[in-house]
Amino acid sequence: MKAGICGLPNVGKSLLFKILTGADVSVDLYPFTTINPNIGEVEVEDENLEFFKRIYPRKKITKARIRIVDVAGLVKGASKGEGLGNQFLSHLRELDLLIVVLRFFHDENVSSTISKISPLEELEILKTEFALSDIEILERRKDKLLPKARSGDSDAKKEIQRIDELIDEISKKQELSEDIEGLISGKKKIFVINSDEKNFEEAKKLPIEPKVIMNLKLEEELKELSEDEKKEYRCEFPPFSTPSELIKKIYKELGFITFYTIKGEEVRAWGVEKGINVKKAAGKIHSDMEKNFIRAKCINFEEFREKPSWKELEEEGKIKIVGADYILKDKDIIEIIFKS
Repeated sequence: MKAGICGLPNVGKSLLFKILTGADVSVDLYPFTTINPNIGEVEVEDENLEFFKRIYPRKKITKARIRIVDVAGLVKGASKGEGLGNQFLSHLRELDLLIVVLRFFHDENVSSTISKISPLEELEILKTEFALSDIEILERRKDKLLPKARSGDSDAKKEIQRIDELIDEISKKQELSEDIEGLISGKKKIFVINSDEKNFEEAKKLPIEPKVIMNLKLEEELKELSEDEKKEYRCEFPPFSTPSELIKKIYKELGFITFYTIKGEEVRAWGVEKGINVKKAAGKIHSDMEKNFIRAKCINFEEFREKPSWKELEEEGKIKIVGADYILKDKDIIEIIFKS
């Protein structure tokens, strides 16, 4: 599953991508610096890994990671092809979560594609372009089904009825209540308000949810400092959200849970979709583990923390033996048994 950063040009999308991933991407003061999507990965902070670090001081500790995509800026008229809009909108359709960056900072050196600094106006433009693009796609689907429907195909008639309902919902609300494959309006969204110090209190009042208020310029200035130095420096500013807090929110909105493996010289956290069974989770580690899966050993982190000795827990019968259909729980520790 992938999350993607989107918004109008010059609102801080590529800067946010750079802050989250550490990738060396171009961040300039004019529109359309980004044309092709940038793709990177971010590590998810996990306090349980600090516990593993204490009991296994010589083992490598690896955090769970999620993939982030930086999509080029959209402009008014994108659904009609303005500013390579159709190409950029197609990238958004492939994503599972949109991180929508809205500008709420004043900087004469950073041009804006709208007449004033207004997160609400930017959001309205984006919602309109998403809606118009989705309606166009649905109309095309409908046109392809019409010959079948006219010949009496009942399935085609039902699908056209469903399409008409979706078009009506988008037209009235500019969004969908569910995520429909190939459409944008129903995708989960997190709104990042890129604010300066002056606008922080107003940013809190914006009727936009779920929102995260960040100062990306500040975060860029802090990137070379230690965590303690960052914490001290942030005390001089309003309580902006941190990159780590945003990453945790992205992780949660994607519907991820975490499981752990302790193998050889490494303790590793893995992010997987909630509801996944242990056999499919094994495939996230290595495809051979899923293909040749036999069974798995499993214990939840909370129980393991009380007695952090796999050998002793196994001797006491507290390590469960589970089959392929076992549904992973958040913070499970597993060992995969497979035919090598």
